[in-house]
Amino acid sequence: MVPPEAGPPEDAVCHAGATADLAAGSGSGSPLDRIRERLSEEVGKERLRRYFADGTTMSLEGERLDVTVPSKFMAEFLDRRFGAALRRAAQAAEVDGGGGPVTLRFRVDERVAVDGRSVVAASPGREAQARGRSATVDGSGIQQARSDRRRPKAVGVPVLRHRLDDFVVGESNRLAHGAALRLAESSGREKFSPLFIHGSCGLGKTHLLHGLASRYLEIHPHAVVRAITAEEFTNDYVMAVKNNRLDEFRRVYRGVDLLCLDDAHFLSNKEKTQTELLHTFDAIDLGGSRIVLASDDHPREIRKMSEQLVSRFLSGAVVRLDPPDPATRLNIILAIARRRGLPIDPAAADLISERGARCGPGGTPGSVRDIEGMLTQVEAYYRLVPEMVVSGSVGVVLVRRALNIGEIDGRGEPARSRRPVEVDRINAEVCRTLGVTVQEMMGVGRHPKVVLARSVIALLSRRLTNLSFPEIARRMGRPNHSTVITAKKRLEATIAENQSARTADWAGVDLGVEFEGTTAREFVERMARILSRSSD
Repeated sequence: MVPPEAGPPEDAVCHAGATADLAAGSGSGSPLDRIRERLSEEVGKERLRRYFADGTTMSLEGERLDVTVPSKFMAEFLDRRFGAALRRAAQAAEVDGGGGPVTLRFRVDERVAVDGRSVVAASPGREAQARGRSATVDGSGIQQARSDRRRPKAVGVPVLRHRLDDFVVGESNRLAHGAALRLAESSGREKFSPLFIHGSCGLGKTHLLHGLASRYLEIHPHAVVRAITAEEFTNDYVMAVKNNRLDEFRRVYRGVDLLCLDDAHFLSNKEKTQTELLHTFDAIDLGGSRIVLASDDHPREIRKMSEQLVSRFLSGAVVRLDPPDPATRLNIILAIARRRGLPIDPAAADLISERGARCGPGGTPGSVRDIEGMLTQVEAYYRLVPEMVVSGSVGVVLVRRALNIGEIDGRGEPARSRRPVEVDRINAEVCRTLGVTVQEMMGVGRHPKVVLARSVIALLSRRLTNLSFPEIARRMGRPNHSTVITAKKRLEATIAENQSARTADWAGVDLGVEFEGTTAREFVERMARILSRSSD
């Protein structure tokens, strides 16, 4: 460990909080007093009070003037704004007092707080961090002195689960991967920060965020990295406000070298959290630290997001992740199979890739998560049904059975498999059947038929599509996917508890002659058959 340098005698230290005496001159005639007086004359008393406060101290040891501040940002700011004036004051004091030339150095000590107390008095974890971190800033730049103590490399997630080396790069994601790699490996101020990655669920946004953080920590092993979701940021902020610990919250989030924020769209309609993130964003950016965000939507498409935040998101690099193209999809399948120790025939891999090309909504290409799900099904058959394994590897027959692709017809081709149903089709059909409009279903009304429509759509969307809950929620006009989960579970509980109950007992509404006397299970299954036939 390189400890912070020993401080000068107590009478040689000037706390900037005492700038009233500093500006007026103490009359003691010491070199430090002469420096303070000349600085006051040059920059003015008011500016001295305004900028040399809140934990800033000045000390003179031998022929070196040290200005100690609580953060790297403050050191850089004071050096940029007042460095020349301080050097002139120091040189003038040397002329008046004799002796050698006085040199100027800025020091960063995170144990210094705005009120003179320890910055981590209420935060044991942060205290350990501050004890091990100090820095100095001089005319040639910043030199870091770090502790050799073991400390968590990343804050906000227990483990960074992904690495950039494991990310399969193709035409659909090359730009996003390159931007993440550049941000993690470049030195100095990075023009790609903030980096905003957007794309549908399951395409690798979280993988890139965690991989970027892992690579950054490999290069900067003592850096302070915070990799969290927007929901965790919101929860931390709410608890900080509730417990009157907002200052601690801001020190934790604004003192990072790299902030990775996943699911930025979660902040939609959260005005106070957005305001706090805006100030955090500005503080981090001004301090030269790096910011990476990920979202399902482009910044301009996130509903009820403040224009100020949107403009910050757009100020850096905004890159999109697309569904994997055929070559990338095949490489992903082979990479996942290797990682799982799953021997797979080339023809079987091609069949999975072909299925992945149309397993998304409306027969569109599926996501990486869809591909992983298919391989999980294939692996289950490989491990648990050994009679399906031929020649010790995964073959075409096993894949067809595992993925329910269908039997081989007389021409040696697979029978046509059922395609996923589009959520818009489910919305329209369920609303038509129950006698409500799609607009009513997407609104805020609580009429029993409207509530029932939402529950049926939520359940059928999970059964008949490959979409995640957040994607289903957006297509249902819901502001939060938790409402979709609740609606689905409510109907599932009704089906489980009221197996024999007829329409009037379980629905609470008149479903008409067509569905008179049906149970909840019968109603849902009948709707599913109607929708499946329409999709075929």
